[in-house]
Parts: sequence; C-alpha cells; structure tokens
Amino acid sequence: MAKNRRLVIITIVLVLATVCRFSFIEVPTISEKYFDKPLPDQLEHWHAMQAYVCPKCVEIITKDVFDEKLERDPDTRLFFPVEEIELNNGRCPFHDLDILSTKTTDLPMHPIVIKALPEDTEFESRYYLDNDLKIDPERKVVIIPPGTHLINLSIVTSGKDKRSIHRAERCLQSQGNQMIARKRIWLDIPKSKMKKIDVTVIRSQRMLDNGGVERSLAMYFYAGNRRVTADNLKRIAYMAWDRMIIGMNYRWSYMLLNSRVNAQETYNDTEKAMLQFITEIFPLVEK
Repeated sequence: MAKNRRLVIITIVLVLATVCRFSFIEVPTISEKYFDKPLPDQLEHWHAMQAYVCPKCVEIITKDVFDEKLERDPDTRLFFPVEEIELNNGRCPFHDLDILSTKTTDLPMHPIVIKALPEDTEFESRYYLDNDLKIDPERKVVIIPPGTHLINLSIVTSGKDKRSIHRAERCLQSQGNQMIARKRIWLDIPKSKMKKIDVTVIRSQRMLDNGGVERSLAMYFYAGNRRVTADNLKRIAYMAWDRMIIGMNYRWSYMLLNSRVNAQETYNDTEKAMLQFITEIFPLVEK
C-alpha cells in the first residue's frame, strides 16, 4: 500500500513538473515506436485469419451508427472469413458485390474506433487461430471447430495526441461487458529482448439477447521507449520523466488481446492459450 502511495506521489510530482516546464515549449514527438515490425501471418502454433471486406457493408455501418444515430443494419458485416465467401462465389451475401479483390489479414478499423481515437492514431488488428475454420456442408455456414481459440489482436499507437492510449477496461465496459476479475501477471518470454513482461488479465461476461452468457478474456500491456508495463500509473510516470528529463515526447503503444471463452472450456484454458500466443508473437514484433 505504501509503495503504491509513493508511486502516485512521484507520478503527480513528475506530471506537475512537466506541465510547468513545457507549458510554452514545443516538445518533439519521436516517431519511433516499440512495435515497429509488421504483424506476422504465421506463428508456431497460430495463423492470421484471412478475410474479405465489403465496402458497402462498412459504409452502412458507418452511416447508421454515426450519421443517423440508428442501430446497425443487421444485414451488414465489417468483414467475412475467406471460407464464408467460398459459399457465396466470392460475393458479399448482403449486397451481391464482388469482393474477391479485398482479401486481407489486416482487418479494417471499426467506425466506432475511428470516431473514438485521435486522427494521428495508428491502429492494427488481426484475428489469429490455432486451428482452421470449417464449413458446415448442410447449413452452409462457417464454423469454428470445438477447442479452437480465436484471438483478436489489436495494437494501438499514439501520435502527438495521447488520448489514443487508455486502459482497456473503458472499452470493455462500454461494450456491455461486466468485469468479474482482474489481475496482473508476469510472463516469461525467453526469445524476447525483455525476457519477462507484466500483463493485465481481465475476465468478463456479457448477457446475450437469448438469455445466455458470453464469457470473454482480455489481456493488455503498454510499450514505449524501450519500456514495457501493464501498469497505467507507471506508463504515465515514464511519459512524464521522458518529457521533463529527456525532453522528448515518445510514442506509446498498447497491445490488446480479446478472446471468447469456448463453451466447453474454462477461463484458465483460454488464459493459457492467450499467454502462449503472447510468448510467440511478442519477439516477432518488438523493436
């Protein structure tokens, strides 16, 4: 308790000193970022999901949510798994558009994210699986085989405007999730330069319209200027130190991972899979 109080006091002092020193001085923003390598398509146990994007679907989502303040059109999708398009001869099932030329593993930024983050924010997002999607020949739909883990990885990097970086709890709660547990753990990553990082782990659940419960797991941590931490107060203290002592405004990123907990699994099962994923991808994208 005393340690946390000291950290808060130090952070406040650094922030106040930074404000006093740089109120009338332009502090240069360093363009370098911690995650400066492209997201890989293939890992040891995971691969990026390939998808198609329908521009008409994205247009409708954007218009309905933000221009007319209506609920999203149910007949729209932000993207379609490749296997799903095979069922529709390469066309969007809702708008009969040929979208074969939009094949990608880099998922489009959701309009909600675009509106919520400053313009100079960099955003990357992909889905990774530890198995292949399957097609149900009778129902003609794409299914995720039992035991498969599907992880949505997002990396958000700030520019001059630091509002890009915030605690993931804000997003989770705004999406209707109820947090039921939160912890911070240390994860060994022998192949990385850091060797060990701390990760915030959040267990949450959300009530569905049919009365069921959707369980999910989120993990995140921050990275910038050769530092990695899952503690938001430490991140703010590091930023203040860099601005006040070094005189530089370094860009920070945060890596956010989300995954649903399969019906046949526990939170611990999904947590184990997600931590394994972090140990594989972190060394491939760190600076």
